Amino acid sequence: MQHFPAFGLSCLERDRLADELGEAQTRGRNLARLRKLTLAERVSLEQRENLAQARLRNHVGSTVANREFGSRKKSGAFL
Repeated sequence: MQHFPAFGLSCLERDRLADELGEAQTRGRNLARLRKLTLAERVSLEQRENLAQARLRNHVGSTVANREFGSRKKSGAFL
C-alpha cells in the first residue's frame, strides 16, 4: 500500500484506491507463488495492477490540483 503523508488529512477514496492497488499486487504475488502462470494470466494481473496504479495517481493528482486551485482562489491570485 502506498502512503501519501504530504497530503495531510485522510481521504476515503484515496485509501480505497490504495487498498485496491495493494490487493492487486498481493494477488499477483500469491498466484505466482502457487503455480506457474500462463501468459494470459500474467498479462491480466499486470493490467489490473497498472489500472489500479493509474487510478490512484489520477486521484492524488486531481486532489492536489484542487487543493492548489482552492488556495489560489482564496488568496485572490486569480482576481
